[in-house]
Amino acid sequence: MSKPTDYELYEQIRNKDKAALETLYNRYEKLLYSFAYRMMKDQQAAEEVMQDVFIKLWRGRGAGHYVKERQVFKLAVDDHAKCLHRLDQKKESPGSRVGS
Repeated sequence: MSKPTDYELYEQIRNKDKAALETLYNRYEKLLYSFAYRMMKDQQAAEEVMQDVFIKLWRGRGAGHYVKERQVFKLAVDDHAKCLHRLDQKKESPGSRVGS
């Protein structure tokens, strides 16, 4: 039996298949975490960003922007946007430093 494609998993997630979400998460967690951590330089923030990306996917936000061959890219873009947003929040917060 072959592995389901990202698109097949995405379609299953849209139908609230938790196993499909878990499969997609396991497939990309290390990549997305690594990406977020390099940007944030903060383990907890990187984990939160990654969780936010998958929660967004589960809730179906952004579903209309799905492109079969580019789903991983879209997850990475979402991850990147979340990182930038959090970094901006830290800059605006008095006395806070990125990575502290």
